[in-house]
Amino acid sequence: MWGSQQRQYAQSSFFLFTLAGSLLTFLGLLAIVLWHYYHPHGQSATWKMTFSIPELTRDLRLRPSNPAVQMFDLPGPVAGFAIKVPLFPLHTWLPLAHGRGAGGGEA
Repeated sequence: MWGSQQRQYAQSSFFLFTLAGSLLTFLGLLAIVLWHYYHPHGQSATWKMTFSIPELTRDLRLRPSNPAVQMFDLPGPVAGFAIKVPLFPLHTWLPLAHGRGAGGGEA
């Protein structure tokens, strides 16, 4: 009833783009968390899994991750946020989701 003629395509496009953005963001953060967990530092080095951004930032400043991990740590979340925001050219799902896709929306 609601939406343009392409509402099914808009729905699946919106779902797939936002799912991809969420997964990229989550996997980038998970890479940081796992590096922190498997590479403890200090005299009382204990394996503690945390998603606390201040704690991860502090500990990664003391013991930075290797370049191979860093190659995914930044691009993954940045690409994920670019899809979710949506930034150009990753915005193609937005006009469809708002009912203004090819062929226009109903007035």
